[in-house]
Formats: sequence, C-alpha cells, structure tokens
Amino acid sequence: MATFRTLANGIRAEVCVKGVRKSKLCATKTEAKEWASEMETLLAKPVKAQSKLTVADMWNQWQARYQDGRKLERWERNKIAQFGKYDLAKVGLAELSSVHVTAWRDERMREVSAATVTREWNLMSGICQSAIRDLGLIDSNPWRQAQRPPSTPSRTRIPSDKELKLLEHTLAPRIWNLVEFAIETGMRAGEICGLTWENVNGSVAHLPMTKNGHPRDVPLSAKAKRIMGEQGAGSVFNTKGSSLDAQFRRGCKKALIEGLHFHDLRALAATRMSKKLNPLQLAKMLGHKDLKMVMIYYRETAEDIAKLL
Repeated sequence: MATFRTLANGIRAEVCVKGVRKSKLCATKTEAKEWASEMETLLAKPVKAQSKLTVADMWNQWQARYQDGRKLERWERNKIAQFGKYDLAKVGLAELSSVHVTAWRDERMREVSAATVTREWNLMSGICQSAIRDLGLIDSNPWRQAQRPPSTPSRTRIPSDKELKLLEHTLAPRIWNLVEFAIETGMRAGEICGLTWENVNGSVAHLPMTKNGHPRDVPLSAKAKRIMGEQGAGSVFNTKGSSLDAQFRRGCKKALIEGLHFHDLRALAATRMSKKLNPLQLAKMLGHKDLKMVMIYYRETAEDIAKLL
C-alpha cells in the first residue's frame, strides 16, 4: 500500500511491493497517487526472464562490462572468481535479499577479519549499484539493507626509526630504495612499480591511473630524484608489485618486525610531510579530495605532539 508524506517542496509518494521500495517527490497529491498506482502495477508484474540469472551471472556481467572501460584491479578479479564457491553465487537475482547477504557475511566473518569482509562488502555493493543503474538486472541493493560488518579501529602503525634501520640491513638494496622512495613521495606500492620514465618530467611524476580512478601528479624531492637515478626508458624501478610485497614481508620477518605493511610507509610519509605542507597541499600530494582521508594517514603520536607544546 502506498504512503504519502507532505514536505515543504511537495508530496513524497512511497510504495513497497515484494520487498522492493520506490519513492518519488511529486508536485501535487493527485500526481503522487497516479505515480504510486502505476508503480505498484509495474512492480507486481511477473518476474522477467532475465531474473533467471544468478548473482554469479551479475558479477560476471559487471566484470565483462568494465574490464575494458576501467582498470579492474587484480584484487577485484580474484575476488569475483573466489566468491563463486559460496552459496550466494547460486542465488537467483529474483530471490536475492538481505537474508542471503547476511548469511554470506556470517560465513566470511568465520574465515577472515571484519576489515577484509568490509572491503569485499564495498565491492559487492558497488557491483549491485552498477547492476541497478547500468545493467538493469535488479531493482534494489540488498547490501544496503543488510547489517554491515562491525567497524574496526583505524590503523595507527608506522615504522619507527629503529625498525627502518633494521630493514635497511635485511632488505636488498634495490628494495630498500623503494622503501625510501615511498617515504619521500607517499606513493602506493603499485604506483611505484608502475612508474615509467615517460611519465617523469623534471620534479614531477605523473600517475595516469591511481587507486581512486583519477590521475595524479606527485612532486619529487631531491632525495626521491636521487633514488630514481639517471633518466632512462621504460620502467623506473623494474620491479613487480608482487615481488616488492613478498620481499618486504621477508625483510620484516628477518628483522623480527611484526604488524608492518608496506602501505604503512604512505602513512609515515604523510606524517613527515605534515610538518612541511599545509593540509590542502598534503591532500593534493596524496591524491585525496576529502581532507578527512588525510587524517587516516596522519599518524603522529601524542608523545611527538607533546614535544611541540
């Protein structure tokens, strides 16, 4: 049954049929009633043939649509392949609801951390939104109706000076150069490994594609340019991301350093740069349009701040 709410700028009509909710802001009560009647009739129609598709079909269609139009990360492709083993993949789109999402969430929470489930949740919810907006496969997003995994505390880890000295001795010189370069620039591991000489112009490194899907220009310090060495051709560092990650992990293990990720170097870079750059400059350096994101990487300790008082 339709409901109507009188607002300052019109009448909002709301309908719910078979768990699918729709709403529209109309100028008059008559217009709102007419729209609600039409929408109830439309939603009550028999399920279309395309609804025989499963959740796995939706994932595959999304991947096929965007693998050429955008830079699909290896993580996204791997996740879509991995999720094929779960019961959720076999659920028909016509029956898909928050109940299925909740069951998938609980199963994943028994296997991995809440932070991992949250990242996967965001991917699945984004695919659903695309299936609604671009593919026309479903009418609502059950990931938005289900309860998200519990939030986890933000990371506060950055390497200490002592840990950096240990890493300098346990890492191969080539990998240590990448560590120093990450600290000098705040670039991600993938951005560093993907950097080519053709995208380096003087004191600026141009990143044509970054994690958020937008290009970014990164200012290079004198030390960063010394680490890069003389101008060449092709890849600047000739190192794959998988190799960098594996060797960094082995170096940490050899140095008896626990809980440190290569990405924490980006936080160290942001913390150090905050002493030289204002918040807007720091956000531009890191490629963030929202200043709140800068706080995720700014990890100066209370003890360090106290020394300034």
